[in-house]
Amino acid sequence: MFIISYQNYFLRHPEKRSAMNEKRKEERILKQTKAEVHYGDGMTFSTSIDISSAGIFISTPEPLTTGEKIKLAIQTSDGNFIKVDGIVRWNNCEGEYNYDRLGMGVEFIAIPPDELKKINALLN
Repeated sequence: MFIISYQNYFLRHPEKRSAMNEKRKEERILKQTKAEVHYGDGMTFSTSIDISSAGIFISTPEPLTTGEKIKLAIQTSDGNFIKVDGIVRWNNCEGEYNYDRLGMGVEFIAIPPDELKKINALLN
């Protein structure tokens, strides 16, 4: 249900989507997956909204600070995990982007080749 609200926001405000896309290296696809976000001394369970081979949007009621480095474990349909490091590039903690979901945009960094293969398989 929240994927629809995310899509609807960008359908109503295409200028926001195009501005975000201009900053992205890869096009994201809408894909809901479970994810573990490990940061500092903490860990939280979250859900992805969209993903590309370069990054992911994580829906969470408590987005992390822009610039924070994290470790992600993204669950695949077969129950395995894709493990990658990332950095929070932006967050929607105060409704800045005016859509229903709080969360954060994460750029993948230092992706091991075997994990990149898993991400690409998830995208197809």
